[in-house]
Parts: sequence; C-alpha cells; structure tokens
Amino acid sequence: MKRIIIILLAASIFIFSASCGEKEKEELTDSNVPTLTWITFGSKQDDLSYVLEQVNKIIEPKIGARLDLQFIEESAYEESIKMYMASGNTFDICFTSNWSNDYQKAVTCGGFMDITQYVNESPGLIQTIPEYILDSVKIDGKLYGVPNMQVMTHPISLYIDKTIASKYAFDFSTVKTMNDIEPYLKMVKEGSPEVYPYRPVDIDMWVEPEYEFVVEGSNVVIKKDGSSHELLLQFDLEEFKTGVNTTRDWYEKGYIRQDVSSMGDDSADVKMGKYAVDNGNWKPGGEASDLRPTEHIILHEPYLKRVGAQQTMLAVGARSENPEKAVKLIELLNTDKVLYNLLCFGVEGKHYNLVNNKVVSIKNSGYDPNLDWCFGNQFNAYIREGAPDDVWEQTIKMNDEAAKSPLLGFVPDIAPIANELSQITSVNNEYSIYKVGADDPKNYWDEYMKKLDAAGQQKVLDELQRQVDEFFASK
Repeated sequence: MKRIIIILLAASIFIFSASCGEKEKEELTDSNVPTLTWITFGSKQDDLSYVLEQVNKIIEPKIGARLDLQFIEESAYEESIKMYMASGNTFDICFTSNWSNDYQKAVTCGGFMDITQYVNESPGLIQTIPEYILDSVKIDGKLYGVPNMQVMTHPISLYIDKTIASKYAFDFSTVKTMNDIEPYLKMVKEGSPEVYPYRPVDIDMWVEPEYEFVVEGSNVVIKKDGSSHELLLQFDLEEFKTGVNTTRDWYEKGYIRQDVSSMGDDSADVKMGKYAVDNGNWKPGGEASDLRPTEHIILHEPYLKRVGAQQTMLAVGARSENPEKAVKLIELLNTDKVLYNLLCFGVEGKHYNLVNNKVVSIKNSGYDPNLDWCFGNQFNAYIREGAPDDVWEQTIKMNDEAAKSPLLGFVPDIAPIANELSQITSVNNEYSIYKVGADDPKNYWDEYMKKLDAAGQQKVLDELQRQVDEFFASK
C-alpha cells in the first residue's frame, strides 16, 4: 500500500512539474513574441484564424513575431484607418495607396513611420523592387511605405459582360473612345430591360487617356505626352466637359440606373451580372479575377503615372512598437513564396486546388480574399484559373515598356496647400453627382465652381505649378 502511495505521489509531482513547465513555456512565448497587427480592406474571412495559424508557423521562427491580420470592409476602410491614425491606436502595418488611405496625405498627417533605415537593412526586399520604383514613393528622400510589386501601368478600360454581350451582334473592335460604346448601350437598353447598360464611376474615363492628375483630388492635370508643362484644371478640358454631358445624357436615356445617386454599395449587382458595361483598369490576366466573365476594351496605351507605384503599398504605423519586425514581415511577403501564397489563397486542398499549376478556388471554403495585389510581391503568386501561363512575364514587360509620366520622380509638397486640398475634397464629394449624371449640371455647376474657388482651388493650381516648374528646371 505504501509503495502504491509513493508511486501515485511521484506521478502527481511529475504531472504537476510537466504542466508547470508547459505553462512557463507558454508564458515565455507569449511575453517574448510580439503580435504584429496588419489592417487592410476586404471582406470577412470565416477561416482566417485557421489560415493565420499556418502563417504564424512560418513567420514566427523567421522573424520572431506573429501576425494578426484584420479585414475592414472596403466601403468603411478609408474612414476607419483615418480614425486609427488620428486617435493614436497602435497598428504595425496597413494598406495605403493613392486612391484609398492616401499615402502622401497620411505621411503629411504623421500617420506613418519613416522606415528608410529598416528597408536599407533588408537586402531581400531591395532586390525585389527596382530602385526607380522605391525612389518614386520617397517623400523628402524618406520611405514611409513599400510598394507591392504588381502591374503599375493600369490602362483604363471598359469591362464588357460576356454573357450579356453574347445576345447581341455588336462589333466591339469599333470602340476606341468612351462615346463609341453608346450604340451598344442602346441595344442593351432595348433588348435586356432586366440589366443596367452602363455603370458609371467617374469622368476619368474621358480625361485620363490624355491627361494625368498631378495630385489626386486636386482637380489639377498635366498633359501625359510631356508636350506642355502647363497645369490645367480638369473643368476647363473639352474631354471633361464631354464626359459630364455624355454621362448626363446616358442617365436621361436610361442607360444608367435611375437610383444611382442613392444605391450605396452595388458590388452584389456587379457579381450577379446586372451591368452590361462597367469600367476600371486593365492588367494582363485581369479577366480571371473579375466577378463575372468579361472582355476588356483598353482605351489608352499602358502608362506609368507619377503615382503608379503608390497604387498598392504597405506602410508601417507611426506608433508601431515593432517597426523593424514589421519591415521584416514585409520583406518576407516579397521573398517567401510559400507565405505569400498562403495569405493570398489559403491552404491547398481546403481553400483552393492547383489544377495544371493554376489556382481554382473552392467555393464557400471560408477563405478567398481575392486581394493578391494587396499582400506583397504579386509576381510570386500562383496563377489563377483563366489567366495566361505567362501573365507575370506579360505584366513585367508592360511595366518596363509603358510610357513614363513626365512627372516621374516629382513628389509634390502638399503641406502649403493641405487645408485647401482638404476643403476641395469636401466640395468635390458634395457635388460628386456629376460623375453619375443623376442631375442636370445646370442646376448646381455655378454653385460648385464658386465653392471650389472659396476652398482655394486657384491657390492649389498656382502652388503646384510653381513646384512643377522647379522640378523641370532642376532636371
């Protein structure tokens, strides 16, 4: 009996010691390994926690950190990340660009950290990004974000829904400009009343084939071909006037849905094939990631804008407690193909299958963010089903051969006009109805221009012209 008691006592001591050892090991791990918070836009992924378990098995041994990836719906991302930065909330990495969470404005407002030193100490990262790309996102010679290598030229194009188009005998090769698509819109209006002929987004479709915005939201443009260094307001362009008048005309003819000014998020309608013609940017293989079968009509040649490299970037938050590890993670996202594809597509066999070396997503798998271009070096990504085998070679070639902006290397100092730009943005948002044609411009245009004038539109034009003149004089 005494022997049994001794054995039981010894066993209990062993179990207690083992459990304490495990607890001490867990506490040591928890206290020594930081968690990096990465905020980006995107839809909620039900299987995110499982994917992050696999992700952390890769990054923790390599950089001594774990990852907490947080998705915010795209419609709420802009305001949410601004609140994060303004309120002092800590995050380590976030998505930034020239069109969402504006990179330069966030730097000016102190939202991002200077990571120049950390990037210079990351040779793997530097080797994956051409020097001229990194230089193009520097502000006062410093880096506050890292561009995601992907297509950077993005020619504007029309997206034609192939299912709807198959019902009509229309020769899309005749479409060279925006207005050339109108006969097809008329066909759809008369023959397919259950769909919307055209989905308006902006007047840029008319403006950007010839002009480039000097600063997004400033209304200030320059000729893309470099034939003139004079800056202009888009409102004075014939192309802009044509766009506004045509969009209004299309609305009145019923080519644009009549509730366009109040509809909110219509991404579900896009996915359901409710639009015959949509618009946006084109890239090699882009049709494979569209929400429905499409054909693209490119409206101008590939062109690298001044902000071309800012279209999709990762920045480190100004209050990050682990900036060095955050940059090391960004380096991994650009150099570790296994990690990158895991974040992009999830776990093979559970969230996707590789069929002939191409990704075929598994429906309702719980993880399919479809944000490859947000996560790092897209040239490391598996190719999606439907994209050509040489899609990355095509993309690199298009980047290299694209016409380059006359402003490449120019980084405007927006501090002297920051207040004016903010006020202009507010005015533009107030009168954005011109982009969708839902009201006659005669009813509000004079008032719109007066408010822009009061907001400092001329000051912005003059200041940018001064800086552009200095830029060209120094070349």
